[in-house]
Amino acid sequence: MLTPPAIYTCCLASDCPLAAKCLRHLVFDEMTADTTRTITVVNPKREATQYATSACTEFRSAETTRHARGMTHLFDLVPAGQLREVKSQVKACFSSERYYYLCRNGSRLVSPAQQEQIAAIFSNHDLGTPAFDAYEDAYEWQ
Repeated sequence: MLTPPAIYTCCLASDCPLAAKCLRHLVFDEMTADTTRTITVVNPKREATQYATSACTEFRSAETTRHARGMTHLFDLVPAGQLREVKSQVKACFSSERYYYLCRNGSRLVSPAQQEQIAAIFSNHDLGTPAFDAYEDAYEWQ
């Protein structure tokens, strides 16, 4: 059973060749008649959607990816002289300081893209591999 965010755009195009692999369609497909959720839908007439093609801007892969949960020990091995700069650069990987702290304490997942950005920061400072608290497979809802 999929558990999408409270507000998530669905796709109703069941005849689309990408439907079986599209998270937006699978979320809609799993809804039952007794679902009382208000939904938003992809507009198939919108030019950027490019309905039923691999270039559809609304397509979201229904495959899970490896996300990190928690960064409580991320800076444990960072030398004191580099800590301020490294921490500042890591915070910049997130859309806000609030999201940084939510990811740090494990309330929010760290996406694979954010993990790559953090790894690049650590690599640039010769700090080795960043240590996340745990990993789990999850959908890329964004």
